[in-house]
Formats: sequence, C-alpha cells, structure tokens
Amino acid sequence: MGWKGTLRSVQAAVRASERNARRRQRELERYRHAMAKANEIERAAYEVEVYRNRVEQLVSVHRESNSRIDWQAIAQANPPNPPQRTTDHEQSARRQLAKYRPGIVARLFNRVGQEKAKLESKIEQEQSKDEALFRQAFAQHEKEYAEWKEQKNFAERLLAGDPASYLEAIHEVNPFSEISDLGSGVRFEIMSAQLIKAEIIIHGESVVPRETKSLLKSGKLSTKQTPKGDFFRLYQDYVCSCALRVARELFAILPVDSIIVSALETLVNSATGHMEELPVLSAFMPRRTFERLNLDLIDPSDAMKNFVHNMDFKPSTGFRPVGRVSAEGLMQAG
Repeated sequence: MGWKGTLRSVQAAVRASERNARRRQRELERYRHAMAKANEIERAAYEVEVYRNRVEQLVSVHRESNSRIDWQAIAQANPPNPPQRTTDHEQSARRQLAKYRPGIVARLFNRVGQEKAKLESKIEQEQSKDEALFRQAFAQHEKEYAEWKEQKNFAERLLAGDPASYLEAIHEVNPFSEISDLGSGVRFEIMSAQLIKAEIIIHGESVVPRETKSLLKSGKLSTKQTPKGDFFRLYQDYVCSCALRVARELFAILPVDSIIVSALETLVNSATGHMEELPVLSAFMPRRTFERLNLDLIDPSDAMKNFVHNMDFKPSTGFRPVGRVSAEGLMQAG
C-alpha cells in the first residue's frame, strides 16, 4: 500500500472513531434527557403526594387524640409499698464462712487465721452493702411516695372541679400541638366543673391550599387554582375537624360533661367595617352524644348535625360570622 492508501486508511479510522464518539455522545445525551424526565416525574409524584397528605391532615385532625386519663383510678390508687430490709449479701458471706475448709497450703503456712479473718471481714462489707441498698431503695420509695401523693392530691382537686387544676392538666398534657402546627391556636374558659368553653383561632387562608396538584397521564405535574367551591368545602371540613379534635382532647383529659367549642376567623365586622376575630362555628357538645360518634368514619362538617350549633356556610362564599352558642338551658338539653 502506497502512502496515499495509508493516509486514506488513517483518515477512515479517524472518521470511524469520530462517528463512534458522536454516536456515544448522542446516546449519553438521550440518557441525560431520560434521567431528567425521570427525575421530573419523581419530583411531580412527590409534590402530589405532599399535597394529598396535606389535604388528608386538614380533614382528619379529629381522628387523633391522647388516651383518656382515669382520674378516679389515680385518686384511689394505693401508695407504693415501702422497701423491706434484706440481708441477702450478708447471709451469702456467712454461708461462705460456714463452708470454709482450710486447704493443705493454708495449714502448712499457717494461713488459716488470715483466710478466716478475710471471710469475717467480708461479712461486715456485705452488711454495709445490704444497708446501702436499703437506703437507696428507701430514697427511691420516698420519691415515688411523693409523686403518688402529688398525683393523688391533683386528681382529687380535679375531680372536685378545681378550675386551676383543669388549666394545669391542659397545660401539662399540651394536646393541641398538632392543631397549632396546622395553623390554629386554642384558648379556654372554665365555666364550671362540668362545662368548658374553648375557642380555636383559625388561620384558614394560610392553611388550606389554594392550588390543586395532580399528575397528568405523562407523569408531569399539573398545578391549577383550586375551584372556589372545593376550597371552601375543604376549609369547612378543616374548621369542623379542629372543633371535634378540641372536644375529643378535652373529654380525654378532663371529667367534664359538656364543651362549647367556637372557631374564630379574622373577618370583616359588618357593624364596624374592621377586621376582627369572629366566630364562624360554635357548637355545644355533650360528652354522651360525642362518645356515640365513630370519629374514624364521620364527615367532620356533617357531624355538626349531631350538636346544637351555629354555622353559616355556603360553598360559593364560605363562612359568614355567627353568634356563639349560649350555655343557658343546654346542659339539660344535651
């Protein structure tokens, strides 16, 4: 092959190498686009799942609750038993001394007395250990007894309807952290030993999502403005779910018969023209009616039909201010 043939062969090899490199580049580019699309689909699926979870949280606030506290059982609980002195370690050491038999080496080198003295000394050491363990157990008992007495006294005060103990129990248990996380706060008024008023400060405008997220057939994310009716219905369910949750928590913590729950939202007061915290829901909830509900299956807005309540709601416009339910005459009616 002449030099021209050699040159053509080299050039052909170079071109083939370039074609392979370009082909590989195109393959890598397609792979990059595929990965980007896959990541986009994964991100879209994640955003939709977060949105759905948020909606589920808003309408299921009432499904969670602390366990019921049996204050009667706490008030009637027996005090912890005091510890009993024991001599287990001392008796073990005495048994070792009683079983002691000197060996040949001990007799040969006159170590019998030393070994017996060592065992006798161990008895004193084990006596001290028994005493230390008793003092430790007694100190623990004193602590447990003080806790038992404090719990018993608190339970007795609470069962007697002491308002301060009601507020202290709510503060200690702090059952409304989830509602606070969702954007609402709760305040209370102890009306009597059997009736509590609770007010939820709702921040629905910032809590309820105004955009609906879903997946297209392609796997891409679709974000649309939530239809007004859907937004307000979700808002209503959230408000009612919060009201039910407050009642559920208070019934679990306190020995009250009834609760008046009012949900307040910042709205325009038509009488003054100013923005004020005004009730959009107020419900009187007797315990015996409340405990008949299957809270895992109810629709929170529909559940208000079980109680005397005030609520002015339309899917097209949302809530309008209402008056608070009055406790007068309702305790007997509930």
